[in-house]
Amino acid sequence: MNVRKHAQAGFSLVELMVGMTVGLVLMAAVVALTVSVLRTNAETVTVAKLTQEGRAIGDLISREVRRARYSGNFRQFVGAAGTLPNQFGVIQVGATNGPTAGSAGCIRFSYDAGDDGALDTNEVKVISRWNGAVYFGQATTYAGAVCVTDAATAANALRVSSPDV
Repeated sequence: MNVRKHAQAGFSLVELMVGMTVGLVLMAAVVALTVSVLRTNAETVTVAKLTQEGRAIGDLISREVRRARYSGNFRQFVGAAGTLPNQFGVIQVGATNGPTAGSAGCIRFSYDAGDDGALDTNEVKVISRWNGAVYFGQATTYAGAVCVTDAATAANALRVSSPDV
């Protein structure tokens, strides 16, 4: 009887090591590509949030400032040739909490939200920029409309910009 020996088929140690090296290089490339895509996606989302928030804040400020000086009792000004004082006519740009103008980060104005011709509660508005954020406040008087200049005044105002951006 003739016994034939079968040659064992398989990989040699050198072939196995070369194959593993090629596989590791390919895996490193895939991981680097995935990390790059995720980083780019995060940056794109951040830019989109920033753009969206900038538009929203700009729209809010634009709508509020366009209303400045509006009086519901506008008929009294017709034919008065500027002789009647408009209690809603004051706009303070670069306002501070003191008697003098200051930083360009604050604007105070008023408009007649109640359409009654009188300066009522929360008809004086203040929009402030402090510490990278935009704040909105309301008051009955210009003295009460405080510009945000520190953490204490920021606590009493509405932050309209997102802390995430």
